[in-house]
Amino acid sequence: MCVICHCVKPLERDEFDACFRSNKDGAGFGWHDAETGKNMYIKGFMDVDQAWEAYQNVPVPHIAHFRLASAGGVEALLTHPFIISPDSPLSLSWQGAEGMVFHNGTISDWKVMLFSLCSQLGHMPEGSMSDTRFVAMAMARMGEDALCFFTSSKFATIDMMGTITKYGSWEQNGDNWYTNSSYKRTAYSSSGHGVVVYGSEWDSYYQQGTMWKEDEKDRDFVPFSQRTCTNCRMYGGFKKKKHHCTEKGELKDLHKCA
Repeated sequence: MCVICHCVKPLERDEFDACFRSNKDGAGFGWHDAETGKNMYIKGFMDVDQAWEAYQNVPVPHIAHFRLASAGGVEALLTHPFIISPDSPLSLSWQGAEGMVFHNGTISDWKVMLFSLCSQLGHMPEGSMSDTRFVAMAMARMGEDALCFFTSSKFATIDMMGTITKYGSWEQNGDNWYTNSSYKRTAYSSSGHGVVVYGSEWDSYYQQGTMWKEDEKDRDFVPFSQRTCTNCRMYGGFKKKKHHCTEKGELKDLHKCA
């Protein structure tokens, strides 16, 4: 699925964690540096804490991308963004004059189109390929017109002047824009299994059924019958221990209290 965030203000930690939790195959961040006049990115963060630490040095405005691999393997170099250039070379950090592109969606026949493009090039670019890297290569030849062929996907670009452009339907929350709602911390409860499951974790929970193993150290899975609030590690029941979790500092998101 992936999610792209056009951030006028930095993401809050709970939004950041929700994005990464729902899209676990790596994060990347791109922006335009006004002092140097160059576009920059850092990417390939496969661990949420490392990604958050790096994110603290990303200026606004910027684009943040959290990947859920659907085309191409799960590897750091295939996280977004990609450089809009004929070969779109792969690197984990970059600065330069070219534009860059971020993608949310899947292009099913990208390998066929890549074969046609490489036939014109006379060679295959080095490194791993994905549908988004192909799009970046196509944009180097056609500009934004290339995106007209992929209307089921959503894109964000930062051009050579640093202008951010969004393609497709986005939703706004405050000053920021998102390609879907996976930045939200959404809870789903199952009375049959007695577990609260968050966001994209529902699919794996459903597949494993009653064999799901609860881990009290993981705040994403809290026994439903014992929970005091959706993000609280302090079990025992809200009525018996009123505000106890807040006093102990165990409540992670005050606005999420049940």
